[in-house]
Amino acid sequence: MRVLLIRATERWRDLPIHPENSVAPISLGILAAMLERAGHHVSLLDTETGRYTRDEARAAVRAAGAELFVVQGITPDHQLMLELAGIARQDPCCVGGLAVGQHPTTLPDELLGADSPFDGCARGEFEETAFEALTRLAGGDTLDGIEGLVPRGESGSSAALRLIDDPEALPLPLHRLFSPEHYRMFHPLGVRRRIRWGFVLSARGCPFHCIYCSPTLRVTYGATLRFRSPGSVGEELAQLAARGINTVFFHDDTLTVSRPHIEGVCDEIRRRGLQRKIAWLGQTRADCLDRSLISTLARAGCRTLCFGVEAGDDETLSRLGKDETVEQMEQAFRLCREAGLRTVGFFLLGCPGQSPEAMEGSLRLCKKLRPDLLQVAFFTPYPGSPYWQGLPENERPGVAALSHYNRPTDRERVSAAALSRLQRRFYKEYVLTPGFAWRFLWAKDPLGLLLNLDRELDFFWRAGRFLFARRRDRG
Repeated sequence: MRVLLIRATERWRDLPIHPENSVAPISLGILAAMLERAGHHVSLLDTETGRYTRDEARAAVRAAGAELFVVQGITPDHQLMLELAGIARQDPCCVGGLAVGQHPTTLPDELLGADSPFDGCARGEFEETAFEALTRLAGGDTLDGIEGLVPRGESGSSAALRLIDDPEALPLPLHRLFSPEHYRMFHPLGVRRRIRWGFVLSARGCPFHCIYCSPTLRVTYGATLRFRSPGSVGEELAQLAARGINTVFFHDDTLTVSRPHIEGVCDEIRRRGLQRKIAWLGQTRADCLDRSLISTLARAGCRTLCFGVEAGDDETLSRLGKDETVEQMEQAFRLCREAGLRTVGFFLLGCPGQSPEAMEGSLRLCKKLRPDLLQVAFFTPYPGSPYWQGLPENERPGVAALSHYNRPTDRERVSAAALSRLQRRFYKEYVLTPGFAWRFLWAKDPLGLLLNLDRELDFFWRAGRFLFARRRDRG
């Protein structure tokens, strides 16, 4: 059958919104490979690439003539999920469709009303669930009893969150459906080439317990770690290199959480000589690194590591459930600099119990850590997070109002308007710190900037518009 996979993300809003990265939908790529192997014809419409206007996205769904469809989306874009699914459902050839991803995992009932265009929602790591459900829809069968699936007409509590027990058993994503030229990450890499992005998931799960972590933002789920073999990861990287991919983002929650695993991946990269073909980066934690491991990463072609610093004092970090200390952050950033790795620091404002003085301390810590790029977001009670689950139902914010880079919530000791002003000042002060401009230029590499000038100008335009556009702060 003709199967249309859709990632629904509004990238055409004409607003001074915070610039964000755009990465390939790896799990949809894995589902596509499973479907193609079963004989289906699969196409992908990824609105996050920025290649489509809203009208063009609607027209593409109509033109697809899909017999089956799957829509993936996050919580802020659930209305767009329903809209595009409704268009797909109107085709006379259509026999069924599913919702998958972050919002269907967290709040499936919001997508499965009586007039819903979806036959069901897959909760959790959806590849196996969606494949089984689509196979049944293609055969005209019911969707009862599928692990991880909430059929239309049933409550979201009827299906447990499904995890992939053995990632090694899944096929590699169908990378040819992705658009390497249209994905973007703003993180510094220091590469001297026209970047073609690839994305790899080498492990699933996260054993840590940060109170803000929500299925709304997760790619994988569960506290149990499940790893692919280094050989499988190396084979995927080799295939990407053969397709002209020269830069890879590892989408693992914490890339170095298992030392044997990441050392095995690095050994495989070096055995295949891929460190000369692919520059790569990933996100990790300060307490999952030491000097020796950082050296191993660098020798295997790692260029950049991203850290969730979040706050500048141990008390706030403890309330967040981070189980890390400021001292560990300082050591990790220092070791990365000594090894020549670039760094990205993520910070949160408006954390539970965080005073204005503590937020000022975060800015001081940022200046001390000297990341090559920073991102400043707001503590946001997304559905499914431990913090959200602990709120009385009447205090849980509406999902339409949640946007961790753009909309602070009035929950703590500082007003939303003051948080917005502090976010912009955080950026401006750090950018104006002596030496930052030179470090940023060096981290990007002047030749790399020139070869990717269109993307870099897009980043500077978005960032400048966000920081300096006139706006009316809430509060």
